[in-house]
Amino acid sequence: MQEVDNILRILEETKKAIHNGDVVALKELSNQTNHTAAVSQDPDNIAVAVLVYSIGKIIERDMGEQKKKCAG
Repeated sequence: MQEVDNILRILEETKKAIHNGDVVALKELSNQTNHTAAVSQDPDNIAVAVLVYSIGKIIERDMGEQKKKCAG
């Protein structure tokens, strides 16, 4: 049950970070989930790790493109 609680916590914090556009928090969550997935080898943790990492990269890229548009 601890695994489920951890996954739910990660997803809730990911939702908050997305809403706030907090790329740093997404990177930290990605690191946490990657570590858990590597240690546990649990398919659910691996899926969440990939999801959080991908969302973080998409938001990071989008923010970078917005900065380029503002500067250029």
